[in-house]
Amino acid sequence: MTHAAHRLTDLIDIGQLQRLCDGLSESGAGGLGVLEPDGTVLVSSGWQDICALFHRSNEVTRQACHESDRRVNQHVLDNPHAPAHIVYTCPHGLIDLAFPLVIDGEHVANILTGQFFFDDDDVDVEEFRERARRVGFDEQAYLDALARVPRIPHQRAEQTIRFMAQFVSMLAEIGLGALEHQKVHEALLVSEERYRGLAEDTPACIAVFQPDGTLTYANAALASMAVTTPDEMVGQNTFGYMSPGDAETVRSALDSLTPRTPVETHEETQAGPDGGARWQHWTNRAFFDADGHVLRYQAVGYDITQRKLDEESLRISRQRYEAFVNATDDIAFLKDADLKYVIVNEANARFFGMSVQEVVGCTDADFMSPEAARACHDSDMAALEQQHMVVSCEAMDGRAYETRKFPVRLDAQRVGVGGYVRDVTEQRAAEEQISAMNRDLEQRVAARTAELEAVNRELESFAYSVSHDLRAPLRSIDGFSQILLEDYAEQLDDEGRAHLARIRQADQKMGALIDGLLNLSRLSRSELHLRWVDLSELARDIAAGLRETDPARQVEFVIPDGLRAWADQALISVVLENLLGNAWRFTGKHDAARIEVGGIAPGERSFPDAPSEGPNDGGASRNAGERAFFVRDDGAGFDMTYADKLFGAFQRLHTPGQFEGTGIGLATVQRIIRRHGGHVWAEGEVEKGATFCFTLPEPPGRLNPVYSSG
Repeated sequence: MTHAAHRLTDLIDIGQLQRLCDGLSESGAGGLGVLEPDGTVLVSSGWQDICALFHRSNEVTRQACHESDRRVNQHVLDNPHAPAHIVYTCPHGLIDLAFPLVIDGEHVANILTGQFFFDDDDVDVEEFRERARRVGFDEQAYLDALARVPRIPHQRAEQTIRFMAQFVSMLAEIGLGALEHQKVHEALLVSEERYRGLAEDTPACIAVFQPDGTLTYANAALASMAVTTPDEMVGQNTFGYMSPGDAETVRSALDSLTPRTPVETHEETQAGPDGGARWQHWTNRAFFDADGHVLRYQAVGYDITQRKLDEESLRISRQRYEAFVNATDDIAFLKDADLKYVIVNEANARFFGMSVQEVVGCTDADFMSPEAARACHDSDMAALEQQHMVVSCEAMDGRAYETRKFPVRLDAQRVGVGGYVRDVTEQRAAEEQISAMNRDLEQRVAARTAELEAVNRELESFAYSVSHDLRAPLRSIDGFSQILLEDYAEQLDDEGRAHLARIRQADQKMGALIDGLLNLSRLSRSELHLRWVDLSELARDIAAGLRETDPARQVEFVIPDGLRAWADQALISVVLENLLGNAWRFTGKHDAARIEVGGIAPGERSFPDAPSEGPNDGGASRNAGERAFFVRDDGAGFDMTYADKLFGAFQRLHTPGQFEGTGIGLATVQRIIRRHGGHVWAEGEVEKGATFCFTLPEPPGRLNPVYSSG
């Protein structure tokens, strides 16, 4: 409990408190003193001279008085929930009676009755005489003041305690009332300030006026519209700022307000500062007293000129849109989320033999046969579900119609269906003639591609066999191994359970190898989408992902800006993921590692010599129309004697116990680079790292160098 937040002087008139204490002292209540917790004397009435003229006036003895004050404060801290009075002997040998004054949980003052002796106390006058000599008091005056200290019986002390308790309680209630009043007043000031700030900051025009129209408040926005100031508007009649017609309209609207319907809204136009018409939307509210009489009006107006202009612009835009959609003979329409027509062109209405107004709001079931309506409904739903354009062709009355339907967002929640329908009867007839003319050509093309198709079928058959025939027994092995571990664990010893765990690990590794093999087989069939690719950005993204897998590792990635290549971005990402992933794994046993990605521009130094053909796929030599890149690390490296195994599927130069992997990554890299028409090779030395190099053909014209700032 502290006295920091409020002071007694903020809550009670000290002058009145002084007069009250003076009156109590004169009526025989004895001395009264009101002190702040720090010892500052606020009120002193009938206080003993020995305290006022001697103890609290001398620098030496005043310290002991402050010690008494701290004693009272400590008493309050020790009894925060119910601080009571305290009777104690001060350091000067006199008895004090102190009452802490606590208001709203805060210790704001101490009420003291002044020093006294009980009538049965044995007062040591010599001790006081010695103090006078030691401190420098006038000895006789000090002893005379001692003689005037009251000596009261214990019964009177009890009466004084009861009286003072009531007196302090009265002061606490007065202070609490003042504090509550102060809080309410402060809250009202804050509330009024917030309202005024809101009213001044809002772009809306706000006015408060009396029933006769006299303005009592106008904000800055309203004054700006009237080309004046808020102070100049207050006291003026609000109807004087309106045209006669608008004033009459507003008066009539205000007269219609009642306690049951106190609000009305209307729109009006006024001349703006530039002379142009400004549209405004006004909300008028009446405030009534208990008898139903109007106390005041509040008006809030918003400028809606832009909204009106937008509505007019929208009307013109709709006219243009209708002119556009009606300029074609194709059937055009828009359906809402319930597949009801909301927009149709005249060609659509003519097709149904109805007017545009008759078609809007209906569904296909209202005009078509059940079979045709069902077919239209199915294609509508297909466009909504697939979220892209759906093209279909229907035959009706010997004619062929091509329909294109697509999803259209109507608002934040709803999606409708838009579409066009075209009569393609003649077009289909021409297409059939062209088809007949091309059949022979197609047969020749089919014959020439038979060999390629056979290879593709063989590859697809292989992929199917791997995906289905090999996975089925793997799932059985894994499933039954899991059953044995779960249901027969108690019948197996630790070695048996370990064997089963190794079976499952081998099964899962086989699954990963199958996935790798399938991905490798698909690389030959996917279509290349070549464009300029920022290899620097791709490499940094992959490096960031690798760091997230093991943030504690100390690996330095060196990736320069501007590495660009003409490639399929998705496939070249796979290349970098495999090469950087290998570098990350094979540097894992080093405390610190360095991984570098780079490129060699045409005409600069070449990579170290490597075999020109064979498993390394072209070695260091490259054509003038190629650009070369590399990924280098200082990790485990490899023995060049076994380099011919690097790019073979499932070929590994390290055991699975040393480094993770399936042995399919570099085979995938080689397949992708070959599909681009490039070459890949590697250099390495055991425990001195490895460098993997690859080339990619440049597009015609060499639009960009290997390193580019763009």
